[in-house]
Amino acid sequence: MGKPIIGVYKITNTLCPEGKYYIGYSCNVKQRWQKHKYKLKTGKHINIYLQNVYNKYGADCLKYEILHECETKEEAQEYETSYLQDLTIRDKLYNLLYDSIGGDTITHHPNREQIIEKIKAKRKLQTNYRKDAPIVIDGVNYSGITEAGKILNILSRTINTRIYSSSPTFINYHFLDEKKQKEAEEKCRIRIENRKENNKKFSTGRGVPIIIDTIYYESMREAEKVLGVDRCIISKRVKSEELQYQNYRYADSNKKIICIRPVLIDDILYESATYASQETGIDRMTICTRIKSPNPKFSGYKYADTKTDEVMPSLPLLLLGDTDNHEV
Repeated sequence: MGKPIIGVYKITNTLCPEGKYYIGYSCNVKQRWQKHKYKLKTGKHINIYLQNVYNKYGADCLKYEILHECETKEEAQEYETSYLQDLTIRDKLYNLLYDSIGGDTITHHPNREQIIEKIKAKRKLQTNYRKDAPIVIDGVNYSGITEAGKILNILSRTINTRIYSSSPTFINYHFLDEKKQKEAEEKCRIRIENRKENNKKFSTGRGVPIIIDTIYYESMREAEKVLGVDRCIISKRVKSEELQYQNYRYADSNKKIICIRPVLIDDILYESATYASQETGIDRMTICTRIKSPNPKFSGYKYADTKTDEVMPSLPLLLLGDTDNHEV
């Protein structure tokens, strides 16, 4: 791909006897042309003149050409402005505004009056809706949110939020009509329920007992402190259905027990994977992964209590308070 072209371009209606055209600038002219073509094709182009031409004659009647290639955006803007402010070509321009900064597309719009009437009607509808919904704030009646906002110098959207809020702080904000107030309360209830449902996906399980690698933890927060793993990650693993995280689960018993599993690494006995990690300098999770691995390369890694009793008998389950040196 070549370097984007900064410049001023022209879109000409080749079927128009007067040779009418549109002037524009861009820091990437060819990309800008693609946007024009897409908007025209979908009938959503902001320039009503170009859209009408496209609708009547199709895409083939429009000719795209570059008038000036520039070094900077500012240079392109200056060239464009010189065209737009040239009164001798004003009657040939399809442009709705005559400067390069954009903004006002209504002043020179052919349907200016209809657009203004639509805007007025929409605002009137919004105002009437608010007038039809009287509200009460601190025992004072107001005809609507707009009136209350002007008198109290509070944004209308802030008042609306407080009316629909479940916080006891804003219990003094409500609709005068009981039916409408009940509707607001129902919407608030549904919103809270949806929020709770969404929060379940990201719950850290504070205060919920869990078991990781047969070790009991009062909560995910406690496991986070002991293991040094973020509790959001622990939460996802506990809830995960993946086999690699089946050692993460919620505790299904109130009995706080742990199981210390000694390990053998190359026939050297260690009290736990944690102790082995401290002695060998190998990460504890790496040791556990190697123990479970079917790769013969790691056949020297195993839990000692999987051997015959003549080699190493299994250790009994221990109460949490019986040891300070349990596997993590």
